[in-house]
Amino acid sequence: MLVEGADELPGPELIEFGPQRNAIRYWIDDTISHRPDCLVTVAQLDGEQRDQLRARGIPFVVFDPTVELPADVPFVGATNWAGGRSAARHLVELGHRRIAMIGGPGQILCCRARMDGFRSTLETAGLGAASDLSVDAGLNIEEGEAAALDLLAPDRGERPCTDRPTAIFACNDLQALGVYQAARRTGLRIPGLSVVGFDDLPLATLVDPPLTTVHQPLAEMAATATELALALARGERTAQIGLELATALTVRGSTAPPAA
Repeated sequence: MLVEGADELPGPELIEFGPQRNAIRYWIDDTISHRPDCLVTVAQLDGEQRDQLRARGIPFVVFDPTVELPADVPFVGATNWAGGRSAARHLVELGHRRIAMIGGPGQILCCRARMDGFRSTLETAGLGAASDLSVDAGLNIEEGEAAALDLLAPDRGERPCTDRPTAIFACNDLQALGVYQAARRTGLRIPGLSVVGFDDLPLATLVDPPLTTVHQPLAEMAATATELALALARGERTAQIGLELATALTVRGSTAPPAA
């Protein structure tokens, strides 16, 4: 998102655009050609792109970064690690002890943070993370379903059917919907199998039962990123250039105590 007219009244003009000519490498040229006062980007800028923007005096803020950024790069994200902890704490307090995890691609920063926070709470509760209760998958419904079918297989790791997980934490809501599909295919009912997602997408309230998930405040993050970009464009000193907004667990119908 480009922000133009930061120093003009009555207010800035926001322009949203994407890559042109079906080639990602051109987007930085398109951005510079607009001569914006500042930039809020969901693209993960590499060093060359950051240098191009700085050379032209265009302040920028990275929205919801997926990779580690240098300390001098402004960004707005969410408390993914704390969100993972809140999901695990909820399942542990319900009484679950066989809790499985579906992680995301290891190179994506938010996925690592969510899973690390989740594991931290399990370890504090004395549960640990058994090797047969954790698998990584892509952040989509299809791979979430495949991962859940693997985790729920009665012969996984030569374990008896009674040792299957009673709850699954998915790294995002799309994976969690895949768990719903896997549960149907294996004859399990939710919340007989408890499921927790992450992001709180609008579709989380549309499934049956509605999905318990960690809410990521995307609207507030976007507003904060825009305000930070405008402040940088005005040359203001900011107390922080890296901000993380709080996540919060939203409990719905997909979680319950494990069956006796």
